Amino acid sequence: RVFLTVPEFEGACLKVVANGNTQIIGWQPYEADITDAIAETDEIALELVLTRRNLFGPLHQLPVRAPNYGPNNWITDGDGWSDDYQLWPAGLLAAPVVDVRIA
Repeated sequence: RVFLTVPEFEGACLKVVANGNTQIIGWQPYEADITDAIAETDEIALELVLTRRNLFGPLHQLPVRAPNYGPNNWITDGDGWSDDYQLWPAGLLAAPVVDVRIA
């Protein structure tokens, strides 16, 4: 079997598209079985669905990542405030890997 594994990304989920068929990669182990797809086509697309964190999130909050979010995350001052935008990395943060597994 052949799997497409994405070791590190920041986004809501990934979509693997081949021959009009779509697989969602939305949870660990962040992989999709592409065995049938590579038998049918030589083109496989990987689409990353981003979040709106860097658009609507608490952009001036320190630290950048909080254990949970609520109204107080948008009311920051003192050590919890930064004049600079605090953006999360987004997209593919490591190259996808094609993994061949022999049973």
